[in-house]
Amino acid sequence: MISWLREFLKSKEYALNLQTQGHDAQDATSKIRHFPLPVVDLPSAIYEMSPCEQIMVNPKPRSSGWISSSYVESEWNNPTAKSADACYFAHNLVSPILLHEALLHIPKDAVVLKISPYHLPQNVIACETECLFEKDIDPTLSILSCIGR
Repeated sequence: MISWLREFLKSKEYALNLQTQGHDAQDATSKIRHFPLPVVDLPSAIYEMSPCEQIMVNPKPRSSGWISSSYVESEWNNPTAKSADACYFAHNLVSPILLHEALLHIPKDAVVLKISPYHLPQNVIACETECLFEKDIDPTLSILSCIGR
């Protein structure tokens, strides 16, 4: 699945090359924004903070492994970027996704698991999670075996 900037990867050609090698790849044009919320504005995000603040009473600090894709690296030490609180998630709603910058922080030999509600990876999810629908199998073992594929 490719949703990076075209000028970095020439994604159509890259996706076609991956397909000829037997990989399931698609060119996914995006403006590097959140897919489900393309028209959220700042007042809406601030309005959403109030219920989040009631739920997130004790926000957790961001771990060293948490790569933020909504703040540039130079802003990772800002108070709003340091913890998983209502302000952080409101910022995510109105900020561009800095996918390329975030990917630069992932080690080359890392295994990355993407969990996404978006429609783009649905064919990959359907191929890899068929075992989730099998009867008479412990759900925990079923999920772990799918992740291990």
